[in-house]
Amino acid sequence: MYNWIRSLNDNKADHPTSETQWLTVDKKEEPLNFHSGDPVLIHFDSMSIKIRQRTDRALLSDVMDVIRNQS
Repeated sequence: MYNWIRSLNDNKADHPTSETQWLTVDKKEEPLNFHSGDPVLIHFDSMSIKIRQRTDRALLSDVMDVIRNQS
């Protein structure tokens, strides 16, 4: 993972810092078919992260920071 983060940081250095861009989220008023213990999937572009119970929150936060700062 260190090399992945370093690679993203190297690419970030090639591009000037840009203004933060926010994504809109549409909330659907449909009932969720979610059962306790089911993993949650986060999709971002071509990436997907599956989050299960007892996930290391610090690690998840670090991964989300890397994804958020890659652009």
